Amino acid sequence: MGDLQSVLDTLIPKEVEVHNNDGKWYSMRMVPYRTLENMIEGAVLSFVEITAIVQAREALEKANNLLRMAVVVRDASDAITVMGIDGQILAWNPGAVRLYGWSEAEALTMNRADMIPSELRKEFSARLEKLSHSEILEPYQTNYAQRAQLEQDAQRMKHVGERKAVFV
Repeated sequence: MGDLQSVLDTLIPKEVEVHNNDGKWYSMRMVPYRTLENMIEGAVLSFVEITAIVQAREALEKANNLLRMAVVVRDASDAITVMGIDGQILAWNPGAVRLYGWSEAEALTMNRADMIPSELRKEFSARLEKLSHSEILEPYQTNYAQRAQLEQDAQRMKHVGERKAVFV
């Protein structure tokens, strides 16, 4: 109601986006109604459905956000990998290529368990199981003071078969 009163007070047309209870979006235009005698005797309201435009704008915003995240991941110097709850590798950045030695194409055909030393796979599976139940996992700490623990807990296999200590 404030928008309509503002149009009547200032004689400046206004357009706002509104939605109904069914989730449809409309562009509501409010303009002063002038008579032939140039008298203002109310306002004209018109509604144009814009649901598809709003949905396209939201989809574009989501896509832009994903693109920004993808650029950050791609340009990061750290190895960043994404895997499904089943361990299937879904994303592999250039830092992961440098650290592990597998190309992105090779890695995307692999399961993360393929990179875990055989004696650590049981623990890896247990961590995945916790994740599948939405449990919060503490990251492994990796610094030189904890080298012995690091070598036991946070190792991954490189493409050439050697072990690599990593932060997970």
